[in-house]
This record gives sequence, structure tokens and C-alpha cells, in this order.
Amino acid sequence: MFSLGVVLAEVMTGRLQRSKGASCADMANDVYYELIVTQKSITADPFAGAMDKGVMNGLGQCMVSCMSPIPGRRPTAATVAHILGEL
Repeated sequence: MFSLGVVLAEVMTGRLQRSKGASCADMANDVYYELIVTQKSITADPFAGAMDKGVMNGLGQCMVSCMSPIPGRRPTAATVAHILGEL
């Protein structure tokens, strides 16, 4: 589930995990650190076009819960499939 959260973050933000980002030219992008540890706000990939606010919020909440530092608090695959199906 943690890896799925990372993939969802990559899809939403357009930045690959451990890739060099424009905002931090000398450091690798760490989506877990940026989104979970420092709790920065999530911005969608501008190349994806306009994203419905409800979809972005639902996807963001799903992503963050998948990357919970406590494995027991991560959703099951069935729960994630249900959440994504509702978006």
C-alpha cells in the first residue's frame, strides 16, 4: 500500500520519486518526506490540465493514507479500489 501511495503521488504531482525536481535542483524528490513528514500542500501536475477539486481531494486523502507511517493504518486494496471507484 505504501508503494501505491507513492505512485499516486507521482501521478498527481508529475514528479517521480527520487528524481531531481525543479524546486530542489541538487536534491532528489522524496514524495513521502514532502507530503507526510513536512505536510506540504499537494499541487497537481500542470500538464494534466484542470483537475476537479473533489477528485484531487479524494485522491490526495487516499494517497496520504496509503503512505501512513503506521502500517496498520494503511487502507486495504479493497478500500482503495472503493475510494478510487467513487471518484
